[in-house]
Amino acid sequence: MVGQNLTETRILDAFAGSGLLALEAWSRGADVVAVEQNARAYREVSANIRSLGADIPCHRGDVLRVVDRLGTFDGMFLDPPYALDPTPFLEKLGSFTQDWIVLESTAERTAPEVEGLAIDRRRTYGSTSLTIYRRRP
Repeated sequence: MVGQNLTETRILDAFAGSGLLALEAWSRGADVVAVEQNARAYREVSANIRSLGADIPCHRGDVLRVVDRLGTFDGMFLDPPYALDPTPFLEKLGSFTQDWIVLESTAERTAPEVEGLAIDRRRTYGSTSLTIYRRRP
């Protein structure tokens, strides 16, 4: 949904989990940074990154605290646990993106409106929705 060629695109995978999105973006030429708070998932994503020899720094911690020292990004993948309201993450992380955020959420959740970001499109796949937000000019 964000393009095949991500060369010269800096991307944050804010809830890296297994690292699938980070590794996919890296394989398409992106400069990727991963953040994962859960200890077990952090070990998994770190092992996956190492096993593929990917140049992806992975940080352990709360993305809302870690992002302040990571700089800005062209785009972000945001896949918080479905039980959490994504609004605080979108509000804070939105100020660190130059272009887009892809939010993965449960299909039942209404995509929140966020100042500075516009909903570009939303696709639903079974019980999951992907919403792309774009930075407002």
